[in-house]
Amino acid sequence: MRILVNADGVAAVLDTPRPDTDCLTLICENTLKRIQRIAPSPLQTVPASILALAEMQRDGWCYVRA
Repeated sequence: MRILVNADGVAAVLDTPRPDTDCLTLICENTLKRIQRIAPSPLQTVPASILALAEMQRDGWCYVRA
């Protein structure tokens, strides 16, 4: 499982650390730049969430929007 976060969800993830799921979370770098924040470890980043989503689906990942 991976949690891919962009837009308004990025600030929420950064403001509410979740040690149980942060290691599974991918943060959109485009959004980070826009809100002028950084993602601390163990959060990981991807250049663009839409591209990461497309590549993951190509590789066989299933997408569930929540």
